[in-house]
Amino acid sequence: MDFAEIKKNSPIYTPSMVSCATSPQNVSKNRYTDVLALNSTRVKLGEDERYINADYLMNGRLIACQAPIPTTVEDFLEMIVQEEPAMVVMLTRCQEGFGVKATPYWGYAYQNGQAVFGKYTVTTLDTLYPDVKESEYQHDLQIRHLQILEGNKAYSFVQIHYLGWPDMGVPKHPENLVDLIYAQVLIGATDTFAKRNTIVVHCSAGVGRTGVYCILSRIIDQVVHSILEKTTFYQAHPRKDTPKIVADIDKAIDKVVDAALQNEEPVPFSSWETLIPQMILSMRNERPLMVQKDEQYGFIFDSLDYFYSHAISVIEQYYEVADALEPLLQPIHKDVLLEFISRNQF
Repeated sequence: MDFAEIKKNSPIYTPSMVSCATSPQNVSKNRYTDVLALNSTRVKLGEDERYINADYLMNGRLIACQAPIPTTVEDFLEMIVQEEPAMVVMLTRCQEGFGVKATPYWGYAYQNGQAVFGKYTVTTLDTLYPDVKESEYQHDLQIRHLQILEGNKAYSFVQIHYLGWPDMGVPKHPENLVDLIYAQVLIGATDTFAKRNTIVVHCSAGVGRTGVYCILSRIIDQVVHSILEKTTFYQAHPRKDTPKIVADIDKAIDKVVDAALQNEEPVPFSSWETLIPQMILSMRNERPLMVQKDEQYGFIFDSLDYFYSHAISVIEQYYEVADALEPLLQPIHKDVLLEFISRNQF
């Protein structure tokens, strides 16, 4: 199925399906007027179910959301505390060209590593590389160990921040994004995070780059663990139960895709030509516009081709996630990433 067919077969949303997002009290919380959270899959904040531009994907395994705007940073942090993700994956710079794409929700080193947003204080406990201003970064990757303080309660998580992905485009090389996913899976397999399986993903709008990443992350995570045959490590840290949150539209697609991904045998590369369009349509039932461009669609296949051709034979030699993925990490980040994980005792 080509991308034009995906767009043709994507659900059409009526105003009633996004009525919460467009209500007078919530419309200003959306970064873009055409990217809205659905009533059926939106994340609901607190007992009063307040609105945030974020949707559950893939039965709650992932949360896709927009980057915070100045007036929603506190809501974003509340979502993190409420949903308890192991990681937040950020796929945009805060500023790209002349446009503001995201509001920082952490404190940089030049801010003494701390920032206050309403009732929350966010402290940067550690970083992969020196946390200079964004314009001064020497790498496309930064990883932060962040802590949210609310009174005497603290919640820590890891933010993986990728700066090498242009808006409405794709990274220069598939291996750069695949390496990012290796880092996510590697950190997620540590004792600290293995029982916290939800991951929050955002770019600016939370649909284009975010959609590509969610597809690839889900596939690579499944293939890695299925090759490792649910080792004792994997069995000792099962996924926590998550609510069955799906849209009412076309549930059959969800069942087909989920059945393939839950198969104990790794899905062969040839099957993804059929499954990836189904996954995108499934995601578009949960969040509109996921994977925006034909170029992004092609990049998914390029990245999977790279993963299958370079990684499968290596992973098959090992039994543990860390052992299998460490040899696959790009040399530019490998040593500093492993030191970061060790230093923070994840």
